[in-house]
Amino acid sequence: MRRLAILPACVLSLACVLSLACVLSLAWSTQARADGLFYDPVGDRVVGPSATTVEVSIDAQVATTTVILSYPSLNASGGVFMFPLPENASAFSFAVKRNGQWEEATLVNEAPESLPSTETAETKAALDAYMGFNPFVVSIQDPFVEGKLHVRLEYMEILPYLFGGVDYVYPLSSGEFTDYFLDALSVTVSLKTGRPLSETVFGPDSIAFKVSQKSDHLLTATATKKSFAPEANLTLRYSEKQEGLYAYLLTDHRECGEDGFFLLILEPMEDVPKDAIIPKDFEFVVDRSGSMKGEKIEQAREAAAHAVMRLNAVDRFDVISFDDVVEPFYGQLEAAITSNKNDAAGFLFDLEARGATDVYGALSTALNADFNSDFARVIMFVTDGVPTAGDVTNPDLIRLKIAAKNKSQVRLYCFGVGADVNQKFLTALAAENQGEAFFLEETDDIKGQLNLFFDKINRPVLTDIGIGYGDAVVSDVYPERLTDLYAGTQLFVVGRYKGKADTTVTLSGSSVGSPQQSGFPLQFPECALAANPFVPRVWAKAKIDALLEEIAVNGEDADLVEEVKQLAHEYGIQTPYTSYSAPGASPQCSNGPCPPATEETPYGEGEEQEDPAPQGAGSDDSDDSGWGGGGGGSGGVMPESEGPGAAVALLLAGLAWVLARSRRHREASR
Repeated sequence: MRRLAILPACVLSLACVLSLACVLSLAWSTQARADGLFYDPVGDRVVGPSATTVEVSIDAQVATTTVILSYPSLNASGGVFMFPLPENASAFSFAVKRNGQWEEATLVNEAPESLPSTETAETKAALDAYMGFNPFVVSIQDPFVEGKLHVRLEYMEILPYLFGGVDYVYPLSSGEFTDYFLDALSVTVSLKTGRPLSETVFGPDSIAFKVSQKSDHLLTATATKKSFAPEANLTLRYSEKQEGLYAYLLTDHRECGEDGFFLLILEPMEDVPKDAIIPKDFEFVVDRSGSMKGEKIEQAREAAAHAVMRLNAVDRFDVISFDDVVEPFYGQLEAAITSNKNDAAGFLFDLEARGATDVYGALSTALNADFNSDFARVIMFVTDGVPTAGDVTNPDLIRLKIAAKNKSQVRLYCFGVGADVNQKFLTALAAENQGEAFFLEETDDIKGQLNLFFDKINRPVLTDIGIGYGDAVVSDVYPERLTDLYAGTQLFVVGRYKGKADTTVTLSGSSVGSPQQSGFPLQFPECALAANPFVPRVWAKAKIDALLEEIAVNGEDADLVEEVKQLAHEYGIQTPYTSYSAPGASPQCSNGPCPPATEETPYGEGEEQEDPAPQGAGSDDSDDSGWGGGGGGSGGVMPESEGPGAAVALLLAGLAWVLARSRRHREASR
């Protein structure tokens, strides 16, 4: 999708100004820039913030993000706020600022809102792509205080970990919308680790972070910037020094005397000897149906070839492609020697998209293999559609048949690509076969994501895993099913516990058919009041996810849904059954109730416009365009009136706007 950008200043002739006015009127309906966006149905406008304040706290790879966004000069009496949450993140607080006070939103028993239906297909497509699979959406219907909107959103996420590295991303980039400037940005990051930090890298390079490392385990970083185009996301990648087998325990109590909460991280050694790597029986099942045509099939076959070529010499493998015809390359598991891998890669690169989708036939064929019980057993399944061909096309029947056929306890990892996949079906299919489901957008780096996942599972070190808690009395432990443990990965476990215990936690499993066990002395204190207050919410999110998976597998059950709602309300977590409803109080201006924000009184009668930036992110770079201090178009509104005078005003406003924009570009380039 093309980027909508403002044209550079041109010769100041009447024709040029008229042309610019036309361009502005066409481009204004998609003036989104970055961060959370606000959709104004009046004029079909998507507005980006003028100021952003981001506070991030990371502890034990759990990131809590608080973001304050300011939108100036909104001539709307209502609209929709949207934010692109990371895929595994959960919002737990939302507030709107009125009269200098934050008013908290209410969690209600209603499904989250969908993205708004825009008037133009281009705007809708851009929103869908930018917001991803996990958008936070809430309607704000009350008039805004003097035409402005300030919102605060808090969310949490467990950050991905691989080979000692952890990645955090804040969606600052404006994506495919515009090249407008962000007037003011303020970022604060607080980082705490269980092991000594070995490296931290902040991005993008265009934003300068001031880093203060208080100790080997503690770090803070701050950054501010004014008047710039947010063309890249905020990122942090940090690494911890790996010290062999590792266990890290965090505990918390909401009230002393009640059951406590714990978060446990277990990790194998990074440098695992080759003879300790468990062989794999591996099958890559790739959809080549007609809907995969183009970029999707190209990325899928390249990812499959990457996986095949990186197999270990002790592994066995096969590759299966399917449309309405299932075509295994070997038809049996073959040794991962170089010649076999080269032949299979050649087969993959010749795949062409065509035909319908026989999901059952493909997976049934994969499960016919003669799996070795001492090996790690893995199927990677990539599809973009729903079952449409073969002996069985009913998703529920496919699930039953595949689960019954999977007598070798093969782990099935499903990757759904695009908007047409049946997410409920793939989630249940993976859960019933000891695996996980992942969903990618067509615009994602599909090859990169598949390659990353394969690299993660390429070196299994422990299968058939169990955790023993010794004298600690634990309950409600999640995940309920433990995955195999791979070199460079972790087990991340949360639960409840009763009383106190100085005990040895044991990690057991199998390695190439031989039992293995490691012990870690850990303390579960009797009371850890507010010691790690994020841990209870992480536990609640894990339990909610387990309940939602059970609903996906077994169907909606009133008791399960009620339990999800109760947990959501107790811990403030948005779920498919609960959502945030914006505060409904009518705003008050300094001289009484605010009049509706109109073209004639866009900032409230007789009131001067205030700085829209939150504290710590303010900008002294005022906008002299006469459009209400919108920061060079950041949420600014073109006045609408009738008559010849309005046309002249529009031309003069457009000219002033170009001059202001030109000045900002010159200052930003210094």
